[in-house]
Amino acid sequence: MARETKVEREVRLQEEERASREAYPKRLMSALKKSLEYGFELSIKDMSFIIEYYTHHHNVYKNINIPLEGSFSNDTLEELEYELDKRDRLKEVERQKAQLRLSAISKLTPEECGVLGIILK
Repeated sequence: MARETKVEREVRLQEEERASREAYPKRLMSALKKSLEYGFELSIKDMSFIIEYYTHHHNVYKNINIPLEGSFSNDTLEELEYELDKRDRLKEVERQKAQLRLSAISKLTPEECGVLGIILK
């Protein structure tokens, strides 16, 4: 494989930047929607979206400031998307644990459930 020339590299990087800018509004709206589903606080101040959420890992509230127009804030959006993806993964792990518990309980006999204090419906 031939090495990429400087001009080819610049063209490729410009194309990647253009594609990223075109996808930005859709990614932003998707992230904001998911943020609200997770109970993040969303406000608009000084022409920016302010997203506030609690991080269980660090036990602090965190703010993310995403400009509405003008500057292209891909890094900030990626930070928000990372937090949302992390919460999606945690939610999936919790769902799997709950499913495993239900599966284990369904295998118990009524006597075992009584001894363990589990009430089946």
